[in-house]
Amino acid sequence: MKNMKRVISTLLMLSMMAALLCVPAFAAEPLTVSELTIIPSSAVIPANAGASDPFSFTAQLGPVGATNINDPLQIQWSLNGKSYINTASGGSATVAYRADEFVYDENVITAAVVGYPNISDSITVTKETVPNLGANDTISLSPSNTELKVGQSAYIQATVNGVNDNSVVVFRSSDSSVVSVSEYGDITAVNLGTATITAYIKNNEAVHASCTVNAVSNGTEKTTVSINPVPTTLQKGQTIDIFASVTGDPKTAVFDHWHLDSADAAYVSLGYDKAQSTTLTARAATKSPVTLYAFAKDGTSTYVQFTIAANENLQLVASPENIYYDYAGKAKTSVVSVANGFVGEEFTWNIVPSAQYGVLAGSNSYGNSVEVTAGPLEGHINITATSKSDATRTATITVFVNTEAAYGGAKITPAVATWQKGQAALKFEVSPAYYKSYLDGKLLTPESRSYTYYNGVLTLSTGLLSTLSSGEHILKVHTSSGNGIDGLVYATIYVTGSASNVYGDNAHVRGSAYNLYFTSTDPIKEVYISNQWIDPANYVLTNNGTGLTLKSDFLNKLGYGSYSMRLVTQNGYNQNASFRIVTANYAPATGDDANLGAWMVLLTLSLAGAIALIPKRKQSTDIIG
Repeated sequence: MKNMKRVISTLLMLSMMAALLCVPAFAAEPLTVSELTIIPSSAVIPANAGASDPFSFTAQLGPVGATNINDPLQIQWSLNGKSYINTASGGSATVAYRADEFVYDENVITAAVVGYPNISDSITVTKETVPNLGANDTISLSPSNTELKVGQSAYIQATVNGVNDNSVVVFRSSDSSVVSVSEYGDITAVNLGTATITAYIKNNEAVHASCTVNAVSNGTEKTTVSINPVPTTLQKGQTIDIFASVTGDPKTAVFDHWHLDSADAAYVSLGYDKAQSTTLTARAATKSPVTLYAFAKDGTSTYVQFTIAANENLQLVASPENIYYDYAGKAKTSVVSVANGFVGEEFTWNIVPSAQYGVLAGSNSYGNSVEVTAGPLEGHINITATSKSDATRTATITVFVNTEAAYGGAKITPAVATWQKGQAALKFEVSPAYYKSYLDGKLLTPESRSYTYYNGVLTLSTGLLSTLSSGEHILKVHTSSGNGIDGLVYATIYVTGSASNVYGDNAHVRGSAYNLYFTSTDPIKEVYISNQWIDPANYVLTNNGTGLTLKSDFLNKLGYGSYSMRLVTQNGYNQNASFRIVTANYAPATGDDANLGAWMVLLTLSLAGAIALIPKRKQSTDIIG
């Protein structure tokens, strides 16, 4: 019995122990990140801190022992509204702010775990102010000049009132396409060139400092080409200066040449198509745009397109063409006006009398017209008008000055005569007896061998006539019946000529208003004088291109002497001729065939056939000039 009780006791104890072993265990909840602390808890940015000086702050995660404290948790930082995110490592994340990112007085820095805004912390950072800002301000930049390769960056430090602080200044670049600058003073070389970076004190921009930045090659710049100025519309005959800018690697960014897609319409100065700075001349009016290219040595190019408008030649009208110094009923003044001026076009006037004194009594300009008054000596007055907006629009006209009108019943036969170079002397019958004569206002003297008079016949020598330019000339003859001068009569002489004639001297008297005229059997395309291409503004083509007029204002710019002329025709032929620029008193000796032969105009035809150049002369007032 006693043994039975021991067994039962033992079994009960064993059951209780088994029950205890079967009771389930309750595990403790693991620790996770629930805290964030910014270290340091506050900070002060000194006034003398450099703008780029770093100030670091650390976000410390907690509590210590948190199971996820080493996870790469993201931390969002905020300073004065600007956010930045970085990743925690080993339970902390650190950020560094530049001094110039803080404003004066108080700043708030906040750090929070991304996705858990309640796990955060904030601190206050104080930035000391620049002393005496706005009162007697001073500023300097460091560096004051520097050199950067294209693509390279640097930093400019502003010192205001002795304190390094870029936040109180505004930075500006003189050329941001060359060097750019940020609000903090970071500069970057963008393209080759030079730019000035200027820093202005924000509340006192009258105080500023500058830094010169040279952007130099890094050896990899792209070549760029530009044309300046960009022509859009040119007038026929107009010439402008042009320049090609080339930037990039100095080894390849070098100007090479110009190219025009229409050499008939325009041209770049002869011999200067490889010059970076040259002139562009409009040759002929076009219906479609002309393209001008500029090339660099590496093949890089650019182009501009422009049109050429027909430039109507300027025309002058004189009313009347002959004026008189003192004769009842005859005009003493002549008004010369522009017949085809553009709206709003203004002109300059140049008035040149045939003698310095006496021919011209006076003149008055009225914008598009000028009035000339006859003086007491006979001669002529050349009046030239030039457009102020387009110097190629110019023209000259001649007004003849006579002291008196015909009187006394004097007669001359013929009253109108035509003389062609190569012909014999020109004869006039004069009655009553000849006393003296003037040709274009110049007194003829026997000593000059310019004329003879015998038995009622006045003979003008071939030597005199050969000096005359093509066109109209006025012969004035005084007569006498034995009691002094008692008669006056005029004759008109028209000079024409053929370039193939032995006396075809084709002389132009420099300073005169007469043009030179030629006629070809083939249409003329281009004119070359002494192997130089002549701008079409200096001549006129008529009769479907077969008539050539060399303008007097162009001829008057040439020096004295002989000139060769080559005409290129539309069918490709070359025709050669020559002419002379002479003084007013140029007079070959009468009958001197050898001398005149030396001055004859040669006419040749290259390629095939023989084509005659037939110059004829008219008074300049009959020609569009």
